[in-house]
Order: sequence, then structure tokens, then C-alpha cells
Amino acid sequence: MKPTSENGCRRFRAATFLIAILLSLSFMPQASWADLYDGSINAGAGGGLVGTEPWNSTDTILTWKVTSPSDSGPQYWTYNYKFTVPEKAISHVITQVSETFVAESNIKDGTTPGYNLGTYGPDKNGKSNPGMPSTYKGLKWGASGFTFSWTIVTDRAPMLGSFYAKDGQDSGNWVYAYTEGDLIGVPDSTSTVPLPPSALLLGPAY
Repeated sequence: MKPTSENGCRRFRAATFLIAILLSLSFMPQASWADLYDGSINAGAGGGLVGTEPWNSTDTILTWKVTSPSDSGPQYWTYNYKFTVPEKAISHVITQVSETFVAESNIKDGTTPGYNLGTYGPDKNGKSNPGMPSTYKGLKWGASGFTFSWTIVTDRAPMLGSFYAKDGQDSGNWVYAYTEGDLIGVPDSTSTVPLPPSALLLGPAY
């Protein structure tokens, strides 16, 4: 039955829009808008990380938390990460950033020192990233120990991106881990605050 009044038309369009959004959400990949801001993945089966032995374990964990700017708090986006492995100390970590990211203008006070901004891949920078599945621009930190934490403070809002880490070799095989696609919140190419996913459910204004 077709709606017979203006209010009926509005309700019909709003309901149609909501159904379309809910259907699209049901087909979303593993990473979601919520993962831009807060999450944890591991190297267990289906855990979001791919790891070689001995990092092929649920004890190999990457966590992140992204805090947005506010009038009463920080002026910039703050990205906090922690990577933990069960054994074989971490050699370095790489966090993806946008291709337009510039260290001189986009990195702010509070960022963990010692980073290198560059383009990394399995065949770049001395082939020091074995098993890295793709090439991308990223911030690289040297690390040590079984846990490494780092922070990026920037004017760049988050996008879904990738991560890579490695150690040396174990029984002649390289030890490394990486995300299965773009799963974590990383700095994007814009400082615009993204629309929160809850706002999508409000429907269009009439």
C-alpha cells in the first residue's frame, strides 16, 4: 500500500532508509567504524593478525585506542598502540599512515620519539620486512622486549589501516606478524572528524 499523506511519505522514506542501512551493516567486513577508535586483535585463528612461529599465537596481541580532539581536552588526535608477543623480542613495528602524511606538519608533541616516516614493503629499505603483504607509507619504530607501546599525536583523523612487526629469525625462519587487511585505526589524510556510525541510524532530515 502506498502512503497517502505527506507525513506518511516521510515515514515511508525514513523507514526505507533505515532498512537499507541495517542491510548494509549486516554485510560489513570484519573491521567496522568502531575499530577506528578502539580495538584488539591477535594472531590466533581468525584473530585479525597473521603471525609466523612463535608469534602464531593468541598471546601475540595488538591493541589500539584513538582519542579525538575536544574543546576541553587534547587539541589533536591521539593514537595509542601496544604490541605484545609471547617470546622472541620485537625488532621493529610499522604503523600505516596516509600517503599525504608529512612528518614536519602532521606529527605533534607527545608522539613517541625515534620514528622514521617512509614507504615500506617486503622489497624496500634493505628487505628488512619479510612477509609484509603490501607496500605502504608508515611510521616505523625500533623496538625491544616482548611488549612495545607507542603513541602518535597528529591533526589527522582516523582511517582503517594496516600494521606490521618483526623480530629476527627462529630456526632459520623469519619471525613477523601483520594485520589481515585494513583493521586498525591509523592517521588518514584529513583532519575532519568522521561522522559517528550512530548518526547514520537517524535517517535523513525532512
